[in-house]
Order: sequence, then structure tokens, then C-alpha cells
Amino acid sequence: MVKITLDDIGIIELDKKLQAKLNIKTRELFNTFSEAAAKLTPKAKDIIYLAVDRGEDPKVKKQESEIRNFFIAVEAKITQMALDKQKEEEIVEEEEEPEEEIKEMGFEEEEEIEEEEAEELKGEEMEQEELESIDSEEEVTVETVDEETGEVEGELTLAKDTDSKLVPIVIKEKYEAYYTNDGSPTAKEPESKGYIILENISEEDKLWDIKLDLEQIDKTSLNKKSISLQELEPTEKHEVEYSIKEMVRPELKVSEFISTINDPEIASYSLLLNAENTVYFKISIDNLSQEKLQNVGIAKVILPEFDDVNIKGQSIGEAEITEKEGKKFVLWKIEELAEEAEEYLELEMTVQMDDKDAKVRSGEIVAKYKLPKTLSGIGIDSFASYTNNAFSIVTNELEDEPNSYDCKFIFTNKSDYVLRLVNADVYRTDDPSTKYIDIDPNDIPEIAAKGTWESKSWTYTSEEGKYPKFKTKIEFFTVADHKLKSVYKLLYDDVELAVVAVQGEVTSDVTTLPSFKIIPMKFTSKLTNTGGADINKVTLIDEIQEMYLPPSRDEIEVTISGKEMIIPYEAISIEPDDKDPTVGHKLTIKLEDLKTYDTGALKPDDDMIIKYPIIAQKPDRETTYVSNITITANTDPLGQEIPVEFELIEINVEHVRHNIAKGRDVQALETEGEFEVILTIENLGESELNDYVLTEKVPKDQVIWDVSHEPEVIDEYDSKVLKWTFDAIGANTTIEIKYKTKPAGETGVVSSEEAEL
Repeated sequence: MVKITLDDIGIIELDKKLQAKLNIKTRELFNTFSEAAAKLTPKAKDIIYLAVDRGEDPKVKKQESEIRNFFIAVEAKITQMALDKQKEEEIVEEEEEPEEEIKEMGFEEEEEIEEEEAEELKGEEMEQEELESIDSEEEVTVETVDEETGEVEGELTLAKDTDSKLVPIVIKEKYEAYYTNDGSPTAKEPESKGYIILENISEEDKLWDIKLDLEQIDKTSLNKKSISLQELEPTEKHEVEYSIKEMVRPELKVSEFISTINDPEIASYSLLLNAENTVYFKISIDNLSQEKLQNVGIAKVILPEFDDVNIKGQSIGEAEITEKEGKKFVLWKIEELAEEAEEYLELEMTVQMDDKDAKVRSGEIVAKYKLPKTLSGIGIDSFASYTNNAFSIVTNELEDEPNSYDCKFIFTNKSDYVLRLVNADVYRTDDPSTKYIDIDPNDIPEIAAKGTWESKSWTYTSEEGKYPKFKTKIEFFTVADHKLKSVYKLLYDDVELAVVAVQGEVTSDVTTLPSFKIIPMKFTSKLTNTGGADINKVTLIDEIQEMYLPPSRDEIEVTISGKEMIIPYEAISIEPDDKDPTVGHKLTIKLEDLKTYDTGALKPDDDMIIKYPIIAQKPDRETTYVSNITITANTDPLGQEIPVEFELIEINVEHVRHNIAKGRDVQALETEGEFEVILTIENLGESELNDYVLTEKVPKDQVIWDVSHEPEVIDEYDSKVLKWTFDAIGANTTIEIKYKTKPAGETGVVSSEEAEL
């Protein structure tokens, strides 16, 4: 640790941090030891300023060496000055040396109230527009009076053709959030940041002893309410970045309605193939707050696939088609959006789709607006800084009264900035109770650039041979322009527009039904996605007529590309949900949000198959069952329902009664033990016999040859079965089956059986 004693100025300690206990400020320190101070970097000066003027213990980091060398140089200079003083030999006159004139900044101890009033004024600001009231094309002089007594205290002279400046104190916060095109938040977290910007906008004047006090920093990452800077050079800028802890709800909500069938009432996202599609867009904005929103801008991106862009109209503001950085978009500008206002913009554009697999995006939307406040609530409590100025006391000895002086106090604003003079006290050095000038915080209006305030004169009589000496204490600061603002940027995703085409087919496992029988029919509905968009919703409605019963829920099967789907209970409804065949039933299968299922959405070229039985309940003869099925499909996001086209099935009920004559004739052949067997089947009815099966059981070792209709031979334990199957036997038709046989031993033909399937 390095400890340096600077005579009666004080002590500093340096060990990674700088601790200073000095009885002078950095401004006086650097002026007194200017040669050593000139070697300091701005960063080192800032560290010394924080330690000396603000009483902090700042870390010295890389500046430790130059700070140590500076105070060593100061120590050496103090020692040298002491030696020089000892060597000086001066003739001390008998009369007392004249008192030195004293000039100080700030307030006297008894002026606590005035100092509090001045602190309050540091929290006030001046708008840029107000500068017109203090800048003038001509020189103007106005009297100033004491706020309490009304007595004239002096004159304020404003120079002509000045361009006064305010110190801009900018607190800007940015909020960026992400939404779907219907205004719902996406999974991406909003982003927010804040910036505090102190800028010296003068090209000539330096700012020093800068202090900004903040308020309501709880929702930010800032850990101190004050920002102190030793100085800002002309055109220099100091910026502090922070994050915002809490997210907020933006005041503006944007949503987009899209109809690919150009219908303002029906949302749709599917496009027709080999056709020019006219797409309708409606962008709606809502001000959700109780205050006006300024400079609202909505930009809708127009992608290259779209042509014939037409702005149909807007309820407020101005809209135009423009290009920037190679992108084309519609820009909607609104200067002011009223509280709780709801406004809209309508567009039309066309798109040609010649490829079923082609897709086009609808175009993103970016919304921006500003508010003259911070979203975190952070604000400016007070601001003060010094800049170029001059103050003096002019004394003129009267012609006819020796040792009597006419005196005036003059304060001059030598900078480009507006200054506020909040304290000016002039009194005798030997008698502080005698004040010649007593200016309080609200006595003098703002002093424009290059302006001068001159007090009224007073008379002072001194002793012979002595000049007037006064003590002066003043306080002033630059006037700031508080610029609090929040900039909101809301980004809305576009959606995919694609060709939607679905091919459908409905089949049944029966083509006719017998009358007065309970017969199950298996219906299969097949959907093939022949377009380029995912199908995310399918609805099947089957109006089942009387004398036919709907399936049970567990009998309904759905597969996508061969993978079975688990159907939620609520996806199926049956009205009425009973087994009464005398009334019709309505079966509804509504499969929504398919992308959330394990089977996923119905992708292009994929199939969905829906199977279920319908039970015929002894239908009357000569009636017909008509499959009254409708199927619709939809995309994601949902749009207009797309009907799936297919051929309806008609199943006729036939009155079928079978009359069958079966015969078996065995005739002996010439050779002993050999026989010819003749089997006959005669369809005596008026209906065709379908899938008719005839079987003959013979001993296992029986020899068979010369068969007229080749049978299927089925071996059993001690016999074999001859099986003949006929797909159809026409009405009034006879079929004769012949074969020859002989036993391998002494056993003959033992039996024959007929079976009808």
C-alpha cells in the first residue's frame, strides 16, 4: 500500500483502490498542480474525481501507476514550494496586508432552504421548443427582481443571434417481442434493454463535475442511482447500458386476417393449382392502453411471388408501397393512435401456383411505436454540471469621493448551453453578515448562451490605500432536456400458403345385402393428400339411415401412413347414442390438430384410412343403402374447410332364397372293386349361389383317378377330404362331379359330406 501525505492538503492511500482525504476539490487540485495533471489520462482523472469529490473508493486497475506518479509529483511540488517560501525575503510593512478576494462555489451553511430549492430545480428540465423564448435575433435586456420582496436586483442581457443548447439526458429503452400472425406470443422470449446517454453536444465547451441522479431503478439491473463524471469533452458521449428485469405487455396488439379466396368473412390459407389466386389481407391494430401512441409504423413484407399489390384502404393514417434494401413492403404510418383505438388496413394481391408442391409465405409484419416514458419506470431525479462561465466584481472609484467605489457583480455565460444561476452572495470578507448581493434560486430566469447578468450597483468605502475586497459565493448549473422514451418493436410471423388438394375414396366389403338378415358391412374411407400443404384437421360425418346401426367407438380405426392413431373419446360423437334401428343415426369423427398426435399431420402424398362397420338390421327386400358420407379437411393454421370429393356407394338389398338339390350316385365298374362316383349339385332357385363348397370324405388309402373337377385334398388322421369350391353357381344350373375309385384294401367308400360356406 502506498500512503502519501500532501502537507496540509490531506492524505491519499493507494492499494488497488484509491482513498483520498483532501480538503480541496479536484478542480483546484488540477489547477494548482497543472503540470502534473496534464500527464493524466481522462480515465485516471475520473478515478481521482470519484475519490476526492465523491468520497468513493474506486478501483484503480491499469491507472494505478500514473495515479501514484501524479501524487508523488504533487508531494514533490508541495515540498519545493515550502522551500521556496523559506528562501524568500520580503520587507514586511507595518500596515496589515490587504485581505485577499475570495471566490467559492456552493451555498453558505445558513442557506439550507435555498440549497434545497436549488436541488429541486436540478430536477426540472426545459423543452427544446422553450429555447425560442430566451433566444433572440436582437439583444434584449430585462430587469430581474427578488422573488420574495419584488425589489430589482439587476439586469439580464441576452445576446443576439445565439443558438442556445440544452444538455440532452437520454434514457432510451427498447422492447422487442415475437408473435404469430394472429397476435399470440411465440415461444421466443421478449428482449429488452435500456441505455442512459449523457452527451456534450457543444463543439467548443467542456462539461465538468457532472452528476445525474436517477429514480425508480428497481426494475433494472442498475445498482446505483447516481452517475458521476469528472468531465465530457466537446462532442463526447457517455453511455450506460442496462437490462430490464420485468417483462411488460405492449400497448399495441397487431393481428392479421388472410383469405386466399378473397372473402373478408372467411379465413383461408389454401391455394388453387394452375390458377391465379387473389388473396385478401386485413391487418388490425388495437391500442390496449389509456394513452396515445406516437409514431406508429406497420411494415408488411411483400414477397416476390405476389403481384398486383393493391392497398384497398385504411381507417387511419397513410399507407404506401415502397422498397428498401431490396425488399418490397407496404408501409402504414400513423402519427398518433388514440386511446383504446381499433384501426385496420386492407390489402389485395395475387399469386399464381403452377406446382402442387410449391409453397409461398404470406409475408412478415413488423410494428414499431414510441412512448415518451420508460417501460421500466426509471426516471431522472436531478442533473447538474458546470461549463464555461465567468463572474467578477467591477469596482470604479468615484471621481469626487476618493476611497469610495461604485461596485457591480457580473456573471457571464460563456458557453453554448443555457445556465441557471441559483445562488450569488457578495459580502465583506471581514463581515459576512453584510451582504451586498443575495441572489436566491428563483430570482434570475434561465441565462441563454452568451448571456450576462449584472447586479445593481452598491457603494463601498475603503480605508486609505486599500482596495475593495469581497467574498463571493455562487452556484449555477447547466439546464438539461430530459428525453425519456421507449421504442417497441413487435415482430409477427408469416404463415405458409400452399396448394391444398385431397383425393378421397369410400369403399365397402359388400356390394349387395340379403333381405331380412343381420349383416355387418365394413366401410373404408381413404384420404390421400395430393397437395403441398399439411392437413391438420379431418372431419367425417356419416348420416346412417334407418334399419342400420352405427359402430361402437372401439370399432372405429384410423391410420395415417399405416400407423394407427389413438382416437380421443371426445373426437367421436353418435347421435342418438343408442342401438335403435328404427331411427337414423349421425356419426361424426372430428380429428383436430393432427400434428399433436404421435402419427402427426397428414403430410403431402400420405394416406389416412378410416374404417368402421355398419350393421344391417334385416332390411326390407328391394331397398337400397346409400353411404351418406361427407369428409372435409383443413390446414394449419385453420382456414376454410376443404370438401373431399368421392363417389357415393349404393348397396342394393336383394331378396335371396336358395333351393338346392344334391345327389350322389355310385356305379360299379367292370373291374371288381372299382367304382365311379357321380356327385351332383343343382341350383333350383332364382338366385346365384356364391362360394359354394362341396366336400367328400374317403378312407385315407382309397385310390382316386379320372376326376372331372380337380379337388383340394385335405389329409386327416385316418381319412382324407376331397373339397370342391365354386365361386358361383347360376340359377337353374346343375354341376356334375365324377371320379373313379377303388380301395387299396378291402374297405370301400365309407362316407360323403356336403358343406356350404
